[in-house]
Parts: sequence; C-alpha cells; structure tokens
Amino acid sequence: MTAAVRGAAPAAQSRGRWAPQPDYANLVKGDPLGLICPISTRQVDQITVRLTALGVLLAALAAQALPALPIAALLVVDFLVRGFLPATWSPLATVARRLRAALPAPACPINAGPKVFAARLGFLMAAAAAACAYLGLALPARAILAGLALCAGLEAVAGVCLGCHIYTLLLRLTQRPRATAVTPLASPTPTAQPNGPAAASQSPC
Repeated sequence: MTAAVRGAAPAAQSRGRWAPQPDYANLVKGDPLGLICPISTRQVDQITVRLTALGVLLAALAAQALPALPIAALLVVDFLVRGFLPATWSPLATVARRLRAALPAPACPINAGPKVFAARLGFLMAAAAAACAYLGLALPARAILAGLALCAGLEAVAGVCLGCHIYTLLLRLTQRPRATAVTPLASPTPTAQPNGPAAASQSPC
C-alpha cells in the first residue's frame, strides 16, 4: 500500500481522514490478492492499532458471558469516535496508546485510511448488536459480537485488517474499472540500500 500512499495527497483528502479512490486507482502494487485500500493523509502506529483491536476482541468475548447490551453500547461509542471523530477521544484507543508508550518497540507508521474504514464497519456491526440486545434478541447480538471478535482478533494477532478486503469487494460490486485501472504501477528507480544494523533500524515494521 506504500506505493499508493506516496502519491495520494489530493486537496479533497485534506478535508477528511480518508477518501475512496475510484476505479482501482490505489491498487496495492505487487499484492497477489489485488487488494484496494482506502487511503488517507494521516498515519497511525500499527502496534497501537493492534492493541486497540485487542481491546475490541476482549470486550466482544466478554459479551458472550456477560450482558451484551452495555458492552455493545461501549463498542458503538468507541467505533463511532474512531470512525467519524478524532481518535484521541476513543476510550479503547486511549488505553492502547498508554500501553504502547510502555513498549520498547520502535514506531511502525501505517496509513490510517483502512483503519478508519474498518472502524466504520465495526460501528455498523456494534450498532446492530446493540439493537438486537436492546430488543431482547440475545443470540443474534452475541453472534454479531462473535463476528466482531473474529475481525478484531485477526487484526490484533496477525495484523490482518479485513477493511481492505471488504472495501475491495464493495468497489468490484459497485464500479467498473477502466481499462487503464489495472495497469501495473511503475517500478521506482532502484536505490542503494544500506546494509547492516542501519538497514534494520530503518525498517522497524
């Protein structure tokens, strides 16, 4: 996704955290799955994102044994903040940032676009679970939260964000790419790469 991110700074994106890129314009170079990701002008720390996902995982699992409504309501608020408002207001992200500060691992910046899109999907799922729980439909509520736990677990444990996969599917279902859209991105000019410890320190992710 880095090749797409470097060239993505249109004026329209400066007004929001992420903007859909139509017609497969941000096809991930070299990705065998042909993933297309929403991109943003912001970056976030990958470890903080995974710690936040761990919090979602634990909350969704707790809802399988505890009353689902209050936990689903908490997740609705958290995803609403992370998907549509400044993420600094998110309860789970705040806890994740404090835990991250205690870890010695170097920063690992990634594009925020897929994470914002995933948070908006999480908001829809959490809202559906909260509605089911409010109506007394405990089984559907717990089933939705179990699906949310699966998504958060993939992010927390393996760093796999389903946001790009769902975003790609939605684009393919709703848009027809132009003939030039699938043209491979030009390879950057090779540059000398440092060797030894310096090279490792420049690639902490």
